[in-house]
Amino acid sequence: MQLTTVMIFWESLGILLLSLTMNNLELLTAWQRHIVLCVHNIVHRHLLPRNSIRISLRPVDHNVTSPTLKNTLLQEYNFNMVDTFLRLVTEGARCSVELSRIGATQPQIINKYFLKHDSYIIFTGIQREETDIIWSVSEQLQELQNADSWNCRARFVVATSVHINAPIQKLTFKILEEMWKYYSVMDVLIVICVSNFRFNDTVMDSAIPEGNKSEIDIQLFSWFPYTSPTHCDKLKEAVLLDRWNSDGEFLLKVNLFPEKVPKTFHNCSTNVICFINPPPIMESSYNNYTGIEVKVVDIIFKRMNLTAQYNVSPNTKDSYYRMFMQTVGQLEPASSDNVIGVLPLHSSTIQVAEITINYVSMKLSWYVPCPNPTPRWKPIYKIFRSPVWKCFGADAILAVIVMWLLAKYEMQLHVREY
Repeated sequence: MQLTTVMIFWESLGILLLSLTMNNLELLTAWQRHIVLCVHNIVHRHLLPRNSIRISLRPVDHNVTSPTLKNTLLQEYNFNMVDTFLRLVTEGARCSVELSRIGATQPQIINKYFLKHDSYIIFTGIQREETDIIWSVSEQLQELQNADSWNCRARFVVATSVHINAPIQKLTFKILEEMWKYYSVMDVLIVICVSNFRFNDTVMDSAIPEGNKSEIDIQLFSWFPYTSPTHCDKLKEAVLLDRWNSDGEFLLKVNLFPEKVPKTFHNCSTNVICFINPPPIMESSYNNYTGIEVKVVDIIFKRMNLTAQYNVSPNTKDSYYRMFMQTVGQLEPASSDNVIGVLPLHSSTIQVAEITINYVSMKLSWYVPCPNPTPRWKPIYKIFRSPVWKCFGADAILAVIVMWLLAKYEMQLHVREY
């Protein structure tokens, strides 16, 4: 009896170890496995080696009052895919990999002055409607934006799966527009594929993905600003960069993160917002402005082939800080608008705008009168006034005289006694 129990225990332990050492890719469906391999390939080709990678997951659906087989399997498949991807990334990554999920408890950070993240990977999972995917991306971006380590200039990868009836081109455009318009994210790559997951609660067998019944076609989209005089800083279309096929490789093998900002801006126009503040900004004639900063802007825009459209406010009698905040408040989100006018580096502007490098440096000298040298005994002398010091001196002299008289009188008494 005891031997049988021991054999059963060792057999169970062997089965457990076998299941733990099984390749995690074998637990996934075909389309899940190819999404994991595709994003993993993107990470090693374009995101490594970098300082840190932030991976964001959609929240767990806790609002389902009566969970069905479809809801259970859907969450399980999404979890298996993300778990397998994390195992692959963390095995070969030589950088900091952080994971976050909306609604999960975040660790308390004592020192908030840390570096910005270099890369972000957002997983949306399988969604039924287009609006669900856009809402999932926006919800995760809002959570990431609230962190002090938020970096809108980082590289973003959004991995999502849509239902077979969803138009991919239209959906990708909406995702890119959401990320650029509300979060100023430009360098983004959308990894999207069509999932055969059937959203039908009445047929239980249809809840199982049919990844092996169709060819794998994962499409990768992005967008590019300043490609023509009519296509400047506004999103016009989603560009198909490459495809991932069933053989587990990219078709074109192109650079998925090319430079988004070109060296020439094709004479696109951009707003320059400022207020009259001589000598940096002065009005020479109607709608003609001059000044130190205006000349610097003209030199820079001429080199970059940009056209400046000045939006100048009159210099009212309000305080400089009020004029400064009103000018910065006119900036349009997700645009190439600029604000000039000897503006101070204030913490309130960092939330709505990015600070450029210093093009002109000014030296400020502060002159103060030199102090006269004071003897070392003078500070001690100034502790008390002159009458007090005179009293101290008189007391010392009187004490010496009294002691001398007492000593002399005592000696005379001793002589008389002898």
